[in-house]
Amino acid sequence: VHLEAVPNEDVVRLIVRRWTPAGEPRGEPLERRLPGFPSSVFVDDAGRWAVSSTRDTRLWDLTREEPVAVFGEAQVYGAAAFATDAPVLVANTARAALLRVRLDAPSAGSVPGHADAIAQVAWLDADTVTTLAEDGLRLWSVESGRQRAVFPFAHRDLMPTALAPTTDGRRVVFFRPGWSAEEEEGEDGAGWSGGLIWDRESGEPTPLPGVQVGEPRWRAGDRRVVTVLRGDHVDFYDLEKERVVRRLALGTFFEGEVEALDYDWADDGASLVLALSGEAPALVSVDATSGEELGRAAGRFEHVRVNGERVAASGEGGLTLFAHPALGEGERVALDGAVVDLAFRGGTVAWIDDVGRVGVRAGGALHRWPLPLPCTALDLSPDGRQLVVGTEAGTAWLVDVSALE
Repeated sequence: VHLEAVPNEDVVRLIVRRWTPAGEPRGEPLERRLPGFPSSVFVDDAGRWAVSSTRDTRLWDLTREEPVAVFGEAQVYGAAAFATDAPVLVANTARAALLRVRLDAPSAGSVPGHADAIAQVAWLDADTVTTLAEDGLRLWSVESGRQRAVFPFAHRDLMPTALAPTTDGRRVVFFRPGWSAEEEEGEDGAGWSGGLIWDRESGEPTPLPGVQVGEPRWRAGDRRVVTVLRGDHVDFYDLEKERVVRRLALGTFFEGEVEALDYDWADDGASLVLALSGEAPALVSVDATSGEELGRAAGRFEHVRVNGERVAASGEGGLTLFAHPALGEGERVALDGAVVDLAFRGGTVAWIDDVGRVGVRAGGALHRWPLPLPCTALDLSPDGRQLVVGTEAGTAWLVDVSALE
């Protein structure tokens, strides 16, 4: 195996030649062009798999033209090895972590594509995830890792703030501060849209006029009404009428000033749970029709997710799991960092802490996923068995939760 520089190009040529024990060539040489100038290249004994390291680390099936995985800034540093008795790559990385990848059925695979840090990720259906960054919105196939659709942004200096798919995964709403149709077309426009609806069937975005930037959620089973949290109230926006048809004021639940830090809908769409701050902060369950309080649990919580009748909420250095109707006491799980993103599906709870580490609670046990670069967003598949994680490097990772156990 050797590398040859390609004059006047930012690539090198990887050449793999096979020989018999007698020193005779066996078959034709295999050549691949690798981007950048790799600081290291490792090839397995059979000459099929290679891993190269430049600004990122790429795993190559040498029978194919494109890399099968890109590991962002998890740079291979100093050593890598392909196991002789199993289809496994093990590599030391620049961030003092061990990278282990199964070649036949990777437990952690990645999909590159964004040039910027991923701000939001969401699972749309069993085989589709969406990622959102400054350079656009992308849809990916979980099975193949290939891109299915893309909606690029003309300007990459506006970080998207929120992303929410419908429960059937057919539509996605997201917010991007300062966006306007005129700006996206490259003209000097001063128009403002708080958000966009992106429809998978048409592939076209639709502005949400009159809706300010907030935290969107779709009412369960409803593709017509999207709710948006705006500090001290929740707006119900009707897509057909193109206006806010109802406002739930949160000041009715506390005396004095009150603000919701997060909220989520129950699976049946009959109620929602809000994490409210104030003089007596609490989780509050609210009837969606009447707006009446159904119950509460005292404590300061910053993130909340509803899964069936169960609720997971994070705050004050830990995670609390509630059996729900209507909250009461919950099971406290101590964590060693503050939670900045939370997901709860199928009995699995996953989170990112304030230093970008991923944690998972599945089957009553806590697990860490040692990805050697900061994570920025995550979501769980509908059955809670797979995890999608967005990173600062613009790469999304797909992880089998069972592999963490």
